[in-house]
Amino acid sequence: MDGYHGRILKVDLTSGKTEVMEPDAALFRDNPRLRKAEIEEVQRRLVDFDHMIEDYYRERALDERGFARRERLEELGLGDVAEALESI
Repeated sequence: MDGYHGRILKVDLTSGKTEVMEPDAALFRDNPRLRKAEIEEVQRRLVDFDHMIEDYYRERALDERGFARRERLEELGLGDVAEALESI
């Protein structure tokens, strides 16, 4: 998995699309309201996304891409979906 540390995860809850954005100096430079203390606070709140996403996937029986594992699909009564996905 690629590292996400220090990046911004943008999630569109309506469409389910996600985007990982790389913050750059321009983000802070172009926004005069962000002062040094605010920048430090933003940096302090950044999390190690790799560990979070791995835990999330593991707890929900998802593979490394975020798709339901065959076992999980079968638990949900979706064995036919698991079969179809394996043929792709």
